[in-house]
Amino acid sequence: MAASGVKSFDELPVCMQVRDVANCLGISTVTAYELARHPGFPAVKVSERRIIIPRDRFLKWLDDSADMLMA
Repeated sequence: MAASGVKSFDELPVCMQVRDVANCLGISTVTAYELARHPGFPAVKVSERRIIIPRDRFLKWLDDSADMLMA
């Protein structure tokens, strides 16, 4: 997160864009779009070209994913 200038999850917007997710995870925008299409990822398609990710659902997904990797 440091590369994006975000020092805390609280600084993330309530409704994130795919590029916010990319910056947060340190991945490319292309990879973030692939992730947004993955089943189980909390992306909401609001129009043909607009995807949002609710911050709270993203943080829960991130936490749940980390738990699965550690199990």
